[in-house]
Amino acid sequence: MKEQQIRDLIADVKTGQLSRRAFVQQMIAIGLSAPMAGMMLSQSGVAMAQTALPYKPTKAGGGGVLKLMYWQAITLLNPHFAVGTKDQEGSRIFYEPLAGWDGDGNLMPVLAAEIPSKENDGLAEDGRSVIWKLKRGVKWHDGMPFTADDVVFNWEYAKTPETAAVSIGSYKDITAEKVDDFTVRLTFAKPTPFWADAFVGNYGMIIPKHLLRRRQIARGAAQSEAGRHRSLSVRGFQAGRHAPRQDQSQLSHRQPAAFRRGRGQGWRRRGVGGARGAADR
Repeated sequence: MKEQQIRDLIADVKTGQLSRRAFVQQMIAIGLSAPMAGMMLSQSGVAMAQTALPYKPTKAGGGGVLKLMYWQAITLLNPHFAVGTKDQEGSRIFYEPLAGWDGDGNLMPVLAAEIPSKENDGLAEDGRSVIWKLKRGVKWHDGMPFTADDVVFNWEYAKTPETAAVSIGSYKDITAEKVDDFTVRLTFAKPTPFWADAFVGNYGMIIPKHLLRRRQIARGAAQSEAGRHRSLSVRGFQAGRHAPRQDQSQLSHRQPAAFRRGRGQGWRRRGVGGARGAADR
């Protein structure tokens, strides 16, 4: 498909002659991903659909048991070291990104207050920067606030080669700058149409600065050492001891284990107190 044909399809979406979903399907047919197709529409002035979550929790935390059955045990709960689906989904129970994708390639805010766009001055005209505004009132499970400092720390953590993070490709060529406690500016080395990579999706999950800053990656912390931090969540879960094999790192917490592997029962989560504020969605 030639460029002009794609531009004509985008024009049809703008005028309502072609649905957003139909456009995304046609782009997938020629080898593009749904997120890329959605970004093409966004850059052309077509607003992303506001996806409504079908489930609304009545409270954060609570009782009961959550069982997750996997073909293989989860081995790491640090998303920057998650080398497979099992570790990514295990980490996702505890950590969240600024935004994620729905099935139609729309960006959905998670820890972000809104999706950056030209209309809200979140996207620069030259394609070299994006501004993320964070939700207010979100707290880690120990009561510490989630702020722009956590976001900037994750950029520094992931981009540093000594960390050996699998997510380094999303962060090494950008700069993250704290504007205020709830605003972060990302700057790219060149115009970047697909700007929704860092802090989005699986590699966008954010870990707490106040627990990891003592193990600064500049000291060359090894992957196994970095995986031993106490896991705190903005989702109302806490990690208990996790040692599927003797050579694997452990995640421990002083309180009783809240997430552990049962014999023949996969992974189980015990009820614990939940996160407070805007994280209670």
